[in-house]
Amino acid sequence: MLKFTSKYGKFWKWFQAHEDEIFHFDANREKVFDKLASHLHRVHADLTFEFSSVYHGRREFIVSAGGIRNAFSEVMALVRRAPALPRWQIMAFRQRKDIPRIQCGDRSIERDSVFVDYVLVGDKMDLTIFIEGLVNGSSKDINSLKTVGYLLLDATVGEYDVETKIAGIQFVDALAFPERRRIPLRDLPNVVDGLPTSIQ
Repeated sequence: MLKFTSKYGKFWKWFQAHEDEIFHFDANREKVFDKLASHLHRVHADLTFEFSSVYHGRREFIVSAGGIRNAFSEVMALVRRAPALPRWQIMAFRQRKDIPRIQCGDRSIERDSVFVDYVLVGDKMDLTIFIEGLVNGSSKDINSLKTVGYLLLDATVGEYDVETKIAGIQFVDALAFPERRRIPLRDLPNVVDGLPTSIQ
């Protein structure tokens, strides 16, 4: 039986009470999302969320730390305490997705145009990401390209592995360091999955 005395239990009590409204959030998206975010922030200020589309009468509800490592334990604690909800699959952290292209403002990047190299640092890696346009771009353009780069990395590797298996991330122009390896970003999950698991 789920106890509602903890902050996790209180969140799920509220979620269950509004489960139908949340499931059909398209009817009033802004109101539902504002309420949900408010209740998530009572668990931890950095928690965020995503929903999937409805598939065979079910939705995924993904609880995310927004890439903030200090909030990871709260994500896992909240998801562990989730009740059984027939219409929902409750998931911790943004999952890997096959997203071939991401746009941020007026800048977009094809995943298959992005390459990486890495150096092992203990049980993690330092990652170099090669992206076209970083040399001569304006500060705004460079920031947009880096934002898209982070989003592509998150989608390709998954939020959990980005934060726990990648120690450092450096963005450089695609033409820089011609002597370095160029590993397609889409192949990075195979490298990451070969690293030791070191989750606290």
